[in-house]
Amino acid sequence: MPEAWERPGGGGWLRWGAVAGFAQPWAGLAAGAAGAGCLVAGRALGRRGAALRRLQRDQLERRPAGASGAKLADLREGLAGKLPQVVVVTGKAHTGEAMRAEGGSKEGPEGVVLQTLVENYWIKANASTGQWDREASTVADYTLESPWWLADGSGFCVPVVDAKTADRLDLVKVYESFDSPAGSNLMKQSLDYMRGLKLLGSRKRQYMLPVDTPLTVVGELFEAGSTPLKTLDRKDFGGWAGNPRGLVIGQPTGKNRRLPFIVSQKPLPELLAELSALSRRFYWTGAALGALSALLSVRQVLAHFRMRRRVALFRAQMAEARQELEEGDADLDTEELCVVCLAKPYDTVFPRCGHLCVCQGCAFRMGRCPICRTASRPIRTFRP
Repeated sequence: MPEAWERPGGGGWLRWGAVAGFAQPWAGLAAGAAGAGCLVAGRALGRRGAALRRLQRDQLERRPAGASGAKLADLREGLAGKLPQVVVVTGKAHTGEAMRAEGGSKEGPEGVVLQTLVENYWIKANASTGQWDREASTVADYTLESPWWLADGSGFCVPVVDAKTADRLDLVKVYESFDSPAGSNLMKQSLDYMRGLKLLGSRKRQYMLPVDTPLTVVGELFEAGSTPLKTLDRKDFGGWAGNPRGLVIGQPTGKNRRLPFIVSQKPLPELLAELSALSRRFYWTGAALGALSALLSVRQVLAHFRMRRRVALFRAQMAEARQELEEGDADLDTEELCVVCLAKPYDTVFPRCGHLCVCQGCAFRMGRCPICRTASRPIRTFRP
């Protein structure tokens, strides 16, 4: 790369102009692709919200007389007639085998879902800068789930299976610790240091879904003996009270697999409001990116036609100058004409190479000397 392209005072603006001109069509394509992705995501979220509203409306229409809507008792009285079906229910989490966080006291919170995340923190030597950069790597990330069920005080309980795979699962942080590598192997530390690595320590975090947490569950209702997710035995759960058919809520399958499986602490109206807001946000972002893509595309097309017009005008000027030279006009001195357009006298110099050979218009269109191709900022000269 010529030196003039590196120095700000020696034509560095040419480099940024070339980069911007090259990147403009790709920026338009990238904006269009991102806008299309946002529109697709917004449409998917909109369909999910519409499906939840339709599900809520259908369930309210099918509920038995005097039922309260999303109560567990409705499943026993009328909604459980045709299985499997996707339902919306509310209740509290209960279990007979509660889990506790590591290092937690006996008075600490108990939970039905426990996620453990372990990360190692390093500092790594950067050969290019000569400094130490901080990095993190995930060592372990696993989720445990104990047999649990929903109960709302109506005497009817429904087990929930594979809740750890549910969408929007709200877990609460219950434990966090950071352990230094003081007790690790000295030989291993030395080898890591020779490779440019140094372990700072390990951070362990645990998240839990506590017992007695009010939940809104959207899932498919099965009979325990027919669910394809998991074969459940009545002895696995202590919460089969008032549930003689052995109804279970889990991940939707079959024709309902496009519907969400949600276990959240938020009520359904709040979930629907969040989905609607997120869908609108994606739609507007996609529309803005689409408008930006169209603007860049139109700008590129206009620049293309403008360049073609300039080239045509430039060729017409050269043809006119050539015709005047062939006719032998005595007033023209070819030794003092611009070497590019052959129509105007040269009056602009390129200071880096010193060539005085073009007119002002051609010099600023080219940006570099036509003789030696040296990039330079042209300067106009004046004769006495």
